[in-house]
This record gives sequence, C-alpha cells and structure tokens, in this order.
Amino acid sequence: EVNEATVKSRNFLRSEIWELVDHLN
Repeated sequence: EVNEATVKSRNFLRSEIWELVDHLN
C-alpha cells in the first residue's frame, strides 16, 4: 500500500526531474 506522503514525494521528484530535463534541452 502506497501512502500519500510517498505519492507526494514521488510527484515532487518527477517534477524536479522534468525541470532538469527542460534545462538540458
């Protein structure tokens, strides 16, 4: 079972990664 904190941190990580990818392009 995935709790809300895990989901939130995962979404945060994903957005951080996409921002990084954006800067690289």
